[in-house]
Amino acid sequence: MAEPMTAPQPTVMVLANCTHASIAAALRKSGHFSKVESAVVYSMPPDRFEPQAQALEAHDFILTIEHGAAFGPLSTKALKERYAGKVVTLPTPFFSGLMPDMAYLRKNNQIARPEGPFGGYHSGLILRECQDGLSQDDVVGRYESGEAFGRLDIRGVWHDSLNELKAREAHTDIALSGYIESRTESDMIGTDFLTMNHPAEGLINHIAQAFLSIAIGAQARIVPLEASEHGLNSGARWPLHPAVAAEMGLHAPAGVTYRIRASAGNEEFSEAEFARRSFEYFCILNAPDSFEIHSPRYIGPRIRH
Repeated sequence: MAEPMTAPQPTVMVLANCTHASIAAALRKSGHFSKVESAVVYSMPPDRFEPQAQALEAHDFILTIEHGAAFGPLSTKALKERYAGKVVTLPTPFFSGLMPDMAYLRKNNQIARPEGPFGGYHSGLILRECQDGLSQDDVVGRYESGEAFGRLDIRGVWHDSLNELKAREAHTDIALSGYIESRTESDMIGTDFLTMNHPAEGLINHIAQAFLSIAIGAQARIVPLEASEHGLNSGARWPLHPAVAAEMGLHAPAGVTYRIRASAGNEEFSEAEFARRSFEYFCILNAPDSFEIHSPRYIGPRIRH
């Protein structure tokens, strides 16, 4: 008797930001796909957009975060028009509730993100205290103790960020807010984000699980990606500040330090050292009033004068 024929496993292309490699790794580990490739789109040269879009013809599924019109043939709208049912979308994994003072800045009204002691990420709260003329000792002491966070509407930033995510995922196939809310309720959210746009492996596994259910049309469990297999774990890390944890009723893991990405030195330092370096950057190396909070846009109005 002839052996029954089995359908070949599908192939996937993941189009994302810095999460692309880990999402692809989780899908490979699931064992349900014959090939999983990935690409980071935001840093791709424009002359690569169309060749990359053409190459997607070879894949059964395209898992993509939302990309706007500036990405031409790789925009979500263009991909859906070109490849119809092959495209599965998710929102950019962005949540700033755990680090509500974390921001991208502009300098001298320039769009480019200035690089400081923590790369392109800065504390909007420390910046505001520098702009208000506090001394270095005051800035460092208030940040380390958590007193400075009394100026920040922590819950307001949390809800602003979550509501913005919900608005974005209303148009995508995969949602992320339910995972964040569930992890918050069980007091396990504290280690789920390394930065506001670098999710830890738990959310990566959630994305892979949701995609797998869509792709194979049935419930099937993935083999979870471990921390050691998640590339972002070796990069930047902005810890949950005890003051934020206390306000939100969360557990803050002890002894977790700030860590800058490898390309900028891969250093680790405490809250006090981070605040000291930030003060020097804003008030000694630069004029504090030359900076402004650029993104997330909701942080600035949440810092009280």
